[in-house]
Amino acid sequence: MTKKRVYSHILLDRSHSMHQGYDDTVKAVNSYLEKLAADPDLSTRVSLTLFDSMSGISSGMLGTFGSHSSLATDHVFENIKPKTAPKIGRHNYQPRGNTPLFDAIGSVVAKIDAQTRREGEIVTLVVVTDGEENCSVLHTKESIRALLDARKERGWLVIYLGADHDAFAQAGSINVAAVNTMAYNKLNTESATTATLRSVKDYAMTGSIAASAFTNEERDKASGWAPNTASGGAK
Repeated sequence: MTKKRVYSHILLDRSHSMHQGYDDTVKAVNSYLEKLAADPDLSTRVSLTLFDSMSGISSGMLGTFGSHSSLATDHVFENIKPKTAPKIGRHNYQPRGNTPLFDAIGSVVAKIDAQTRREGEIVTLVVVTDGEENCSVLHTKESIRALLDARKERGWLVIYLGADHDAFAQAGSINVAAVNTMAYNKLNTESATTATLRSVKDYAMTGSIAASAFTNEERDKASGWAPNTASGGAK
């Protein structure tokens, strides 16, 4: 069987609050890349962009910081095979600053648009954040909604993983589908990224948004709530 071609761009929040659950986040992102590399049905290219509000602050990160005062982006790697992707850790991922989420999404969409795609390659944008938009100046929810709507019409799959805020309200404000939105607990970040891998693969194999939808079981694992069969409650 011919492998399905996938491009997965991870946009990872680097704001100060990501210190909480740091180890779990790092482990989950690295695991996601490893599993993409090992999947026998997918031919994947990946990029990882970190974002925060501290533009121009030198911290020994890889890549190049954005020049605008509201947004710092660090492209840790871009459009490479996941098996060659460097792991993230203290050397290249140090949370700081605020959350210019809309500006970060706008910047990454422009970067993806400028790339050359392989024939038949699907695009997946995976947003991972623990906070609400709080300091963008270049984009609004309206402008990002328009950008994402246009890309979804081209076949992009947009996934929103949100911790410690109303993920559905924020994702919904920019028209990310509820079925592709996950509210997760940072202690269970790997469950969220495992579900994301399944979602991306099912979309690649079928082209169906319905197939990419997060399941109730995946949501329970990612949020930390799981059925208690003994009591009928939750634990």
